[in-house]
Amino acid sequence: MRAFLQISAVVLAAALPLRAAAAPKDCEDFRAKLPKGTFQGFLDVPEDWAAPNGAKIKIFYYGKKAAGGQVPLVFFNGGPAQDSHESYNAFVATEQGRTEPLLFIDQRGTGCSSTYPAGNDVKSLTRLLKYGSRSIVRDAEAVRKKVYGDKVKWRAFGQSYGGYIVHRYIEAAPEGLAAALAHGAAIFQDDGDFLRLRLLAQKRSTDVYFAKYPLDRANLAQARAQIRPDTCFQDKSMKVCGPPIIDSLIYILAFENEWADLHGLIQNLATNNKATLAAYVQSAILTERSSTLLPAGVISVLEAPLEGPDAKGKTSCDVALGRIKAAGIRPEDWVLNECRYMGSIQSLGQPSNDALSQTTFNPDPFSLGGVVRALKANPALEFYLYASKDDPLVPAGAFVDEAKQLGNRVHFRYLKDSAHDGFLTEPRVWADIVATGGGGKKFTKGKKKGK
Repeated sequence: MRAFLQISAVVLAAALPLRAAAAPKDCEDFRAKLPKGTFQGFLDVPEDWAAPNGAKIKIFYYGKKAAGGQVPLVFFNGGPAQDSHESYNAFVATEQGRTEPLLFIDQRGTGCSSTYPAGNDVKSLTRLLKYGSRSIVRDAEAVRKKVYGDKVKWRAFGQSYGGYIVHRYIEAAPEGLAAALAHGAAIFQDDGDFLRLRLLAQKRSTDVYFAKYPLDRANLAQARAQIRPDTCFQDKSMKVCGPPIIDSLIYILAFENEWADLHGLIQNLATNNKATLAAYVQSAILTERSSTLLPAGVISVLEAPLEGPDAKGKTSCDVALGRIKAAGIRPEDWVLNECRYMGSIQSLGQPSNDALSQTTFNPDPFSLGGVVRALKANPALEFYLYASKDDPLVPAGAFVDEAKQLGNRVHFRYLKDSAHDGFLTEPRVWADIVATGGGGKKFTKGKKKGK
């Protein structure tokens, strides 16, 4: 369990950067920049929905309220442990995103909502177990009922971890949904095989990147060669050391609209290594990731599929890399390898073995069977599932089993022109959003998203 908490966040945490709850000033600034007339509010909900009269936390929601026959649309962003603010900015940068009745929720623990429990003792770990997708769905249902009342259903759209939340919504509270849409999120039964597919997809994306920026292969080798094994960076909760620091660039490479910036960063790493490396690690790893490592790890342990029979105490990376090598492929020769980076992470805020042994982790993995049963019991509920051809974080191959088992209970869309975060440029996605929205609107092609 100790090692799994250190690295498991990567399996479900597909987006970069990761941010926990905003500082009060950051939250005030974000709210102040929202367009005049933006609908927003806070709602007190139980931290533990099984104890409704216990301690309360605040959930922040905002956006455009539905009117004129429109079906409301709530969006769940990626993570876990990431706020909704970047997703909001991406949506409002599109013409269609400015007209849809979109409501955003800062998932519990993030953004302007109440912060995650502080500490790594038994009490804090036990509280953190209440911050997963099942509780987020209960929070969303409370927001829906406050804003629209019991009788008004809404559409739920989720991307990456938010797509898993949508799966949970279908399973746990289908009565609140008029339609469900999920992008970049596939329920898988074997985390080792999911990671195998993910690593192979990352290798393909790396090759495509080098075809566009061929000199960066040598630049990355030069940058890596300049990093000593004892070169370490750390803050109060996280430490990373050695050449595998370079492998963390795979998370930027996953977003094609950031490739130009990545190219500049790689050039600087090769020619001005010490200063650029320190700045990169501080901003992209320590500042953005370290504060969320523990909560994201706990949530992932709670919700990830159970280990496969060949794990036997091995990490997901051990299993995935073993299967890749068995196919005659040498991942140790890859320029970028996510598992090398995961192995370089030290969580300085890691709970003690004693705290872990006293904390009861009752697994609550995402259940494809539960989704199938809920959709069969609610035949009017339309479910749209999107896989992207070049997604290096949740690869298209991971959707095969889910699409097969859902059969005619899902509208499965295979997107060829976008990777993990490019869904806002996909006309098919916007057409489905409009088709499920009511109000007689006609589809207009969305503009490309900016970050």
